[in-house]
Amino acid sequence: MLAGPLRVSAVVLANNQGSDPTACLRALLAGTVTPHEVILVTQNDSAEGVGPATEHVAFKHVHTRRVATWAEACNLGLEHATGDLIAVLDARCEVRSHWLETLVTFLGAHTDTAAVEGKRYLCAQDATPSVSSRFAGHVEVDVGALTWVVQEDTADRPREVACLSRHAFLIRRTALEELGKNPLDGRFESELAASDLFARLLERRWRLYYIGEAEANCTQDPVEARGKEPRAVYLRELLLFAWKHLSSEQRDHRMALVSAQAKLRIRDLFATLDPAVLAAREAIAWIREREWQLVSERAKGPAQSGAFQVAADAAQSRARYFYYVRQEILDLVPASAKVVVDVGCASGALGAGLKRQRPGVEVRGVEISPEAAALAREVLDDVYCGSADASPPSAWPRPDCVIFADVLEHLQDPWSVLRTYRALLGVGGKVVVSVPNIGHRTVIAGLLRGKFEYADAGILDRSHLRFFTKASAIDLLEGTGFKVEQVTLLEDLPTKPRWIQLAQLLRLRSAFLDDFQAVQFLILATAV
Repeated sequence: MLAGPLRVSAVVLANNQGSDPTACLRALLAGTVTPHEVILVTQNDSAEGVGPATEHVAFKHVHTRRVATWAEACNLGLEHATGDLIAVLDARCEVRSHWLETLVTFLGAHTDTAAVEGKRYLCAQDATPSVSSRFAGHVEVDVGALTWVVQEDTADRPREVACLSRHAFLIRRTALEELGKNPLDGRFESELAASDLFARLLERRWRLYYIGEAEANCTQDPVEARGKEPRAVYLRELLLFAWKHLSSEQRDHRMALVSAQAKLRIRDLFATLDPAVLAAREAIAWIREREWQLVSERAKGPAQSGAFQVAADAAQSRARYFYYVRQEILDLVPASAKVVVDVGCASGALGAGLKRQRPGVEVRGVEISPEAAALAREVLDDVYCGSADASPPSAWPRPDCVIFADVLEHLQDPWSVLRTYRALLGVGGKVVVSVPNIGHRTVIAGLLRGKFEYADAGILDRSHLRFFTKASAIDLLEGTGFKVEQVTLLEDLPTKPRWIQLAQLLRLRSAFLDDFQAVQFLILATAV
């Protein structure tokens, strides 16, 4: 039983036909920490005799009146839960002994976090969970492409995320209460019900985390194993999500894509309609029937301000700062470099990636965050915990290359820092730099509207003290003892204004157009 002030409820969803919750309940109650109550949700009374074999856990059995979607069943279970924290489990998931304890401990220490999940070992319906050879890690969200991708067999350190899966997570009651009586939108029939739930929490400035060490075995049913929902359901729910959470430009773009799929072509008049065309037409019709309601919801919600995209990008940017290996940066490190210093190394992911790709390379890091520096020491040759303004330890060997990946814009005096490392490198030493582009089209568009608004992440990150165009970034390096050898433009996601798309189609390329859509400049320079 969990000691302390936080009460924990568990909602076990066995609403799918044939789902047997026995193994799920047995594993949950055998953990190092057990919930105060369990709410079992089923289609009918077939599991009436199933319940915890302990007097310390209250047990409630509720059933849906009809075949319910995951969202409907979850709402029913949450309605009966009384705990401060609520574990939501699919009946086909068997959590390991430390699962609940790990997640409860994390939420207890992070009051700004709404929900957490752990690593899920996946197995087919007829396989044995204990022999699962792969696991599902954190979920990556691409707002521009409107996709949710589960990262399989990736590093499982704790990381902030922009979405969780629906199979086994722990959520805070106070976060749910902000969403109203039925926190899950019953219009969603697929996995997007969970994506919508977590998107609304992000919009309200709650955080989500993936804690890899909290493990569970999850059995996939045949539909989940295929990763397919009925095509029309999938399309209409993508559009519903776009209406609820995306900016007007992104929503209209998504509607246009599906509308294009729904258009009849000449050959369609003489043959059976392609199922994809029928699905697109059904999805568009479904949205049009509810458009008045969706317009009203948008007027009251945060979609107009793009709150979801801002929050999702910020969450994933913070995670990448700690864990993301930027291959485009590694590619600029000269093959001849044997000693590298990564200034602002975070948890050491970039340096560790370099050491994996080039055995024998020594990588030392400079990191201001003690927490991140401690993680980096596990994977790098040495780490100095301090600001980039300070000189690195004199005992370090002379580096061949110094990396400043998204660092210089955070410094009060990047000129002084570059001069320090120019002296450390000596003639011929290399420096690799990435800086955000203040001349990006989104910033220029904001200025034309009289706006220059800071954000939690991105080009106008509120922690940025310096701003650069390509020309000023080159001047920065060449004014501190370096000769710029290469400048690479890192472009934004494919969604671009139509006039840029037209210019590219007509091959009207220019340095101005290229710079206008560059999110970052990647620079390789040599000390002279």
